[in-house]
Amino acid sequence: VKTLLQNSRFRCGNDVEAGWAGSLACQPGINLVGGTGAIGFGKDQSGKMARAGGWGYYCGDEGSAYWLGKKLISLFGKEADGR
Repeated sequence: VKTLLQNSRFRCGNDVEAGWAGSLACQPGINLVGGTGAIGFGKDQSGKMARAGGWGYYCGDEGSAYWLGKKLISLFGKEADGR
C-alpha cells in the first residue's frame, strides 16, 4: 500500500467521521446516527474528538432499530400479559 500511495496523505477511520464531515462541513458539532446500528461522533472547536456507541447489539447499541424493536416487542409482551 505504501508503494502504491507513495507520499499521499490518508487516514483510516470509522464511517461516522465521514458522516460528521458531510453533515457539518467539518465544523465543530455532533453527528448522531440511528439506523441498523447507533453511533455518535463529535468534534469541538479545539479539534478534540469523541465517539460513543457503534459496538453492535451485543454491547448495547442503544437507539438503533434493533434496540428499538427489541424494546417494543418486550413492551408488547408485558402489555399482553397485563404486567
